[in-house]
Amino acid sequence: MSELLNVLYGGVNGSVEGDGGPVCANYIPLAQKCIETVALLAFCRETFAYARQKVVLPPVYRQSSRPSSSVASCLLIALCLSFGAELGFKLATRTVLYLLNPCHVLTVVQIFLLVCPPSRASDIVCRIHFTLLQGPLLAILFPVVNTRHFPLEVTVYWIQHSLLYIFVPPYLLCQGTRAVSIKTQRINDWNWELISGSICSFYHFAFLQPIGLLTYVNLNSILCPAVSDPFRGQYFRVCAMVHQHLLMWLHGKLYPIVVLRILDALRLRERTPVWRAGGHSPRFTSTNGQVRNGQLPNDQLPNGQAPNGVLG
Repeated sequence: MSELLNVLYGGVNGSVEGDGGPVCANYIPLAQKCIETVALLAFCRETFAYARQKVVLPPVYRQSSRPSSSVASCLLIALCLSFGAELGFKLATRTVLYLLNPCHVLTVVQIFLLVCPPSRASDIVCRIHFTLLQGPLLAILFPVVNTRHFPLEVTVYWIQHSLLYIFVPPYLLCQGTRAVSIKTQRINDWNWELISGSICSFYHFAFLQPIGLLTYVNLNSILCPAVSDPFRGQYFRVCAMVHQHLLMWLHGKLYPIVVLRILDALRLRERTPVWRAGGHSPRFTSTNGQVRNGQLPNDQLPNGQAPNGVLG
């Protein structure tokens, strides 16, 4: 057992700022940790319950298997290689526990989305994943690489986060069924953002924080601020919850819209069926911009089957 724990977090250097250790674990008082955790989890529970009743789910697809494209294969290989390299570095440095950080979890989610054919379950995962992409963006804008010392370790960091933010999400939106729930969501509908924020906060405070306190490992800066954190101080976690949720809501709306417009301008996205909210008849937008109500071409759905409407 001791050998396993040594592999998981034996290489964490408490003397490196932001890496972990007793000083990092005691950065803020225990009473403050408890108050912040209880208040935030209660808030997340209420917001998740509210948004779950209001959210509009993607339509049900009778989707048969489709041949994988060369682009998907290349992205899948690149993601697997970068994640495998990260795993190798973590094993070599005895810091495997850092694979629980959200960007590594998002890497696994994107691998799943590249492999899994479009369905309601995968579209829900994809929609939540798009709202959480502010994490890789912040990792690019405020990189934490002071704990990476192996050759090419910093390079793999940039490759992984570039794939997470710049390359894989636009490809997912190139698949027609992936953009349905995004295109049908009203601009003032924040339910997906509330659900994603609740899941992200629960993951940090109910999962990463207890593991960090037990192991003295600063998982995703849950115990003490990162060296690049502009809001360092005793209340850095309160500041993080405020600016992260605001950024999540804003970025979750803007990123897919901007990417979809760029893909449409470059004619890189396939034609997609678009459903009106409330379960009305489907609407199809063709490549020349004309809309045909109530009629979908058979080449858009397998076996000529039209999907069900939006379920609330």
